[in-house]
Amino acid sequence: AWGASLGGLCSAHLAWAYPDRFQQVVSQSGAFLFSPDMDFTFPFAGGESFRRMVARDGPRPVAWHLDCGALEWLVQSNERLAETLDGQGATVSLRTRSAGHNWINWRNGLAEGLRFALPVTAP
Repeated sequence: AWGASLGGLCSAHLAWAYPDRFQQVVSQSGAFLFSPDMDFTFPFAGGESFRRMVARDGPRPVAWHLDCGALEWLVQSNERLAETLDGQGATVSLRTRSAGHNWINWRNGLAEGLRFALPVTAP
């Protein structure tokens, strides 16, 4: 599963719910800060419900590539999710670059995400 921003969060939920169908997640600027119960008048406080669910429910057989701009408000929640997944023994990579929450950043992470999702194997 692959997505950017809220699409990254949705991709993570898909793989978490259906690990037999989605063995890899590439999330670009995943909106992991958000929670259904959060106060949208101050969205930067966030509740990180996905990370809390991961911590509560334990590991899944899913590999994770998280890519987030270092200038984004979402970078800390991506870092915390990577730490939680790593603590459960998941295959997880976190890539940050000096970039913001935009299509240019996502384009620049495209090749690395594709290499993660579609590794070349010898015949």
